[in-house]
Amino acid sequence: MARGTKTDKGVAQRRTLAAIVVLCLVVIMGHRAMAGWIEQHIGPAKIDSAVVAASSTVARVAVTPPVSATVTQKTIKVIDFSGVVSNPVPVAPETPTKYNRGDADVQAVALTFDDGPAVATTLKLLEVLAREQVKATFFVLGENARKHPELVKAISDGGHTIANHSYSHPLHFADIPFAEQTSELADSSELLKSITGKTPRFFRPPGGSNNPALIELANKMGMKTIIWSVDPKDYEQPGADIIVERVLAKGRVKNGAIILMHENKPQTLAAVPRIIKALREREFGFMTMDQMFNEKP
Repeated sequence: MARGTKTDKGVAQRRTLAAIVVLCLVVIMGHRAMAGWIEQHIGPAKIDSAVVAASSTVARVAVTPPVSATVTQKTIKVIDFSGVVSNPVPVAPETPTKYNRGDADVQAVALTFDDGPAVATTLKLLEVLAREQVKATFFVLGENARKHPELVKAISDGGHTIANHSYSHPLHFADIPFAEQTSELADSSELLKSITGKTPRFFRPPGGSNNPALIELANKMGMKTIIWSVDPKDYEQPGADIIVERVLAKGRVKNGAIILMHENKPQTLAAVPRIIKALREREFGFMTMDQMFNEKP
């Protein structure tokens, strides 16, 4: 009799231990995934009914969308057996990124022009784009915009996208003090909004100089950081023929290409119509940053 009692206690202990193991596995693997595992490894006849009942009320995990409008943040909420939400478990936010190109499935490119506006070339470039019926993106310097707000307005009125290229074009932008970076972006965005009525949604750092902290700063200000995929180095002013050749070199322009040029260079102005013609012959369309990244003005 004593042996039977001892055996019964041993069985009970083993069953209790099995119940705890099963519950832990249910939490980790999920109720549905556990069903087949339990039947395969333990067998339905060996499972205490209390274990099965408990598994139906196992804790659930829910992932909620971000609260932040600028930095994606996911939170895992653990719900206990009573349905009460416990303390959220934070998950690392998605890091804002820079963009070198758009959608590779769309046969279109973006013409982008830095460092304007410029008295000698901006209106002429706008005439070329209007004649060719192409919309482009202008990464404008705040200090130039302050001197020539009428040119910024003309760009915007032409249906082109106005974007932020800093206020004064500091070299090695990613390395200057954070406070200066903040001022450069904020002052330029504020000025451009006062002229166009629209807050810039894109930022290109001078010279493409960037790092994660700068990208995040721009993101918090509501701007995507745009670099480029095609750079003909037109700032060297090697001649219109060379600029055209560099853009159109085999394999350079692909779907979603972002082409960097500078609107204050006369040779670039001469090259643009030829670049547009050649890309159209290759059946490429043209998009602004707003269109490429589905941003609403």
